[in-house]
This record gives sequence, structure tokens and C-alpha cells, in this order.
Amino acid sequence: MQTRREFLRNAAALSGTAFVLGSIPEAIAKAVAIDPEKGTTFLDAEHVVVLMQENRSFDHCYGALQGVRGFRDPRAHLLPGGDAVWFQADGKGDVYAPFRLDIKETNVTWIGGLPHSWPDQVDARNGGRYDKWLIAKHRDDLPMAMGHYSRADIPFYYALADAFTVCDYAFCSSLTGTTPNRLFLWTGTIRKDAADFPRVQNGDTDYDAEAAWTTYPERLESAGVSWRIYQNEISLDTGLNGDEDNWLSNFTDNPIEWFSQYNVRFSKKHREQLDRLVESLPQEIATKEAQSPRTEKLTKEIEGLKSRLKNAETERKIWTEAAWNALTPRGKALHEKAFCTNEGDPHYRELTPLKHRDGDVEREIAVPKGDVLYRFRKDVDEGKLPAVSW
Repeated sequence: MQTRREFLRNAAALSGTAFVLGSIPEAIAKAVAIDPEKGTTFLDAEHVVVLMQENRSFDHCYGALQGVRGFRDPRAHLLPGGDAVWFQADGKGDVYAPFRLDIKETNVTWIGGLPHSWPDQVDARNGGRYDKWLIAKHRDDLPMAMGHYSRADIPFYYALADAFTVCDYAFCSSLTGTTPNRLFLWTGTIRKDAADFPRVQNGDTDYDAEAAWTTYPERLESAGVSWRIYQNEISLDTGLNGDEDNWLSNFTDNPIEWFSQYNVRFSKKHREQLDRLVESLPQEIATKEAQSPRTEKLTKEIEGLKSRLKNAETERKIWTEAAWNALTPRGKALHEKAFCTNEGDPHYRELTPLKHRDGDVEREIAVPKGDVLYRFRKDVDEGKLPAVSW
């Protein structure tokens, strides 16, 4: 009997897909060349790596992929008027079908995102009619919600889908935004229990609104299964500013920072930043207080700095070395495994200029100087990759 992978290869040969033609990206070619041992299943996997990307629906990326329940789905949801759900009307009654977003010949990459939070998700669904997508997720009166990519736009993703299993008819865990859906990834829910407040807004879970229910990594820890969460740097304030913060911190994409049992504020770089703030803010406040005239804007700036100083002083008294030493071994393990950064790379908190051509114009942007996958690669090379990693 054919194995699943042999079937994929034979099917690819008949359809002329990328990896048979030799144009598959090297990383995918290396993976697909590995033959699993006979009789094994996914339960025999040595390592599971979880990567979550956000704000892209299945159809936005793979709606045009052959063989999936995408834009050719014969069982697509029908709108009240009888049309397939793909035909959406805007506020003026104009109807739009899905259209390709040419990633090379247009500026679609730079026009900004669409609304993707609880209110607009619910409005787009419209009580199960699914007919308000262009109205709820509008951008400058353009029907951008109907835009999608094709193989020509994201060839790596299509090559990945050609080589391995892709699950179609996939939707977000809840009709909400980024944080609640990430909570589902990490915990399977957005509240402690049925009586608890559902955290449907992004701001419902944050540094000043922490959660504390059981997370998946804790269950792995209890079961004795090795795990680790990789990031270049944590999102909590460590002194990165501007482009540094955008490129090098975690962009608040690890909501485990907002679960109190992981004690993110014990992180070394955050505690060092508290020391810097307590030392530098008094002089900054004094300088602004000496300015004249005392405008309303200046007064607010001074108040903000004083509040920041007070918070830093308070935090520094709480998150001490003595408090860290008082944690249980399990508490320390949760913290250390959840916030694995690239601190071993001497350049992990630095940017470097990169010159590139934009048509006929030479431009320069700042990019990470270090390897943003440094710790992950190091663990792979040293045979220390855990059973489950994010």
C-alpha cells in the first residue's frame, strides 16, 4: 500500500507541481525528502513545532489552491439573495467577487490592514447571514476584504501546501481579534470557566489585566513533556525603542507574558530597564519642570513621567532577586522555558542598515543584525530541541 507521502509525490508528478519540477524551496525539499519509518504515525513525532501567524484567512492565502474548499467550493455558504458567500456588497450595493492582490505589481503590501477585532467580526457575520464583510471590514471605500493571494504571490506557502497536508475549511477559533485567538492557541479558551468574563477584546488581557487559568505548557510540564517558547526578545519593556522595538521585541505576540504564573517581570532585561528608569527619570522630570511656559501638553508629559517613575520604583521593590529565589522549582521552570530569548547572540538587540532598490531608487532600511532564530537553531544543532516548541 502506498504511504501518504508516496501518494503526494505521485500526485505531484501527474499534476506537475513545484517539487517535481525542481523549483521547490530548499527548506521544503529537505523536509519532504525525509521518509517516515513504516508503521509510524504523528504520535511518534520527536518534535512538534507550533507557528501561529495572524490576520490572514485560509481563503486569503489558499482560496485559489487546487483541490481545497476555496473559491470553487460547491458547497459554499449561500447569502440571503442566493449568491455564494464570495459575492459581497458594499454600503452602496455594489457587489464584488474575490480578486487577486498582485504582491509584485501593486503596493498592496503597504496599504495597511483591515479591521480584525470582535466588533467587526460579529458585524461581518451578521447573525449568520455572512453578508456584511465589505461594510464591517472596509478601508477607504475599497473592497479589500475580497482580496487574496495566488501561487505567484506566495510561492513558498503554495509549495508547502503541495508537499504536505493542508487543512482547508479552517477558521479562527473565535469571532474576535488577535489576543483572544492567541489565548485559544495557548489555553483552548478565553476565560477561566463559564462564569468568568469572556475576554473578547484585545485589551481584556494585558500586563495590567493578567489571566491565570491553566495553559497548555503547564499541562506539558505536569506530564513531564519537554517544551520551550522561542522569541528574539520579550515584549515587556526592556529598553528597546522605535524601530528596535518593532523589529527586535516580540510585538506582544506571546500572550503567555500576560499569565501571572509565568512571572514575566523577573526577566533580566526588564529588571535592568527598571534600574535605568529609576536612575534617569528624575533628571528628565526636573528638566521638563524647569521649562517655561508650563503648557497643558508639558504638564501631561511631566505627569506621565512621574507615573512611569512611580511604577518603576514599585516594580523594582517587588521583582527582586530574593523574590526570584523564593519561587518554587516549577515556577522558575515555567518562566525560563516560556521566555527563551536570543541573548546568546551578541547582536540580538541591534539593528543594521540594509540597502535595497525600489525600482530605480536605492533605499535603506534597518533590519535585525543578529539571527532572530539564534536560540532555536542552537538547540537544534546541539540536540536540545524540546518535544514541543513555539
